[in-house]
Amino acid sequence: SDLPQFETSRSKEKLKVPDIIVIDSNVNAEYRGLDILSRFTELYPFTKLLVYTEVEEEDIIIESIIKGACGYLLKSNTLYDIYLAIKECCEHGGFISNNAMLKIINYLQHKQTGFEKQEELSEKQREITNCLQQGFTYEEISKQLGVTRFTVNYHVQRIFRKMMEKSK
Repeated sequence: SDLPQFETSRSKEKLKVPDIIVIDSNVNAEYRGLDILSRFTELYPFTKLLVYTEVEEEDIIIESIIKGACGYLLKSNTLYDIYLAIKECCEHGGFISNNAMLKIINYLQHKQTGFEKQEELSEKQREITNCLQQGFTYEEISKQLGVTRFTVNYHVQRIFRKMMEKSK
């Protein structure tokens, strides 16, 4: 794994613990590659982990977040998108690319009945979910609902937790 190499290099160079680590993840069927997220989280509990990958499978996206990723970015995104994702993670606590978020929403919708799921969400969370389904960015949602991007991110995390509690 790359974690021991990372820690050895960091210690040797006497570098500070990073604020954010972008993990270039090539997850495959044999080695899911997600265990490294848990290990980084244990070693660096205050470091944000942003997964950068080609994998668009809903269960992998969700498992990455459960194991400690604060963000998920697909390799089909541009260099500028990577910059924005890192900035969002640092400034607002997290980032999920629109494509990944739509996959999560679709996955969760198919896991539960619509009525049951809607009952669990607050009014604000339902508004945010509707905006996400329409493909709005966190910035667009914050402007439309008159809240900060931090608030949007907070609600998205709460929506995710509520949905996962139900599906588990």
